[in-house]
Amino acid sequence: MRQLWKDKAIIMTLPPEVSEADYLLSVMLFDKTPHLIKPYLFYLSKPRQINATGDWERDHYWTEVASEAPAFEAMKKMEIASYKRGLVAGWVLCVLYIMVIKGVKEPSKRKARDLLSENYLTKKWGDGSFMKCSRTLIEAVEKEYQNVAHLWAALAINHNDLFPYSDPTKKAILTADFEVFLQVSKQLENFGLQYLGTRNKQEKPIIPAASPWLLSADIVRSPLIINGKVDWLDPFLN
Repeated sequence: MRQLWKDKAIIMTLPPEVSEADYLLSVMLFDKTPHLIKPYLFYLSKPRQINATGDWERDHYWTEVASEAPAFEAMKKMEIASYKRGLVAGWVLCVLYIMVIKGVKEPSKRKARDLLSENYLTKKWGDGSFMKCSRTLIEAVEKEYQNVAHLWAALAINHNDLFPYSDPTKKAILTADFEVFLQVSKQLENFGLQYLGTRNKQEKPIIPAASPWLLSADIVRSPLIINGKVDWLDPFLN
């Protein structure tokens, strides 16, 4: 596997039938619980191997990982819960980015949180559960996923409901076009590392410089074009 990260000391050997995109999503899901990354990858690898060849490779290392992995059902629940929370963290960075490039006066994390909370408290996920984007939850997930906010933001930027405005030729979909995903992530990483609020001088960047999941310098940033009028920004533009 190529080196995706700025920190060259992070090296990962993937199990069979697992892609770089799978690995990146595992990091996004389990940044705070890294002991779950390898079990997650194993649970992806085994059924894909069986589907491809009728059996799975009983490599000693990955067999050991399997023996210590949480039960599949428990792993799936953790994945779903983390995906929802991570996407909310990504939305915060997306909203702030759009506020800045669309010329909102004094954009801030507080305004981004307020907008998300007001617009998504009554909406539902695909599984029918409520999003529950309260201000308290938003602040909690910002902190929880700060190391990987740029990756979640790249996944969120083309979300059909909240972000239908981006250039359709630049879709940052994790599994459909991984190279574009990396390039958009790099652009949002650069923004998240540098942007500070205009009023609160104590405000810290959304992404900490010490994040282990900063992308390699070899990945070229992709300009992120937001087309058209963004209706939900009107209260901040008037």
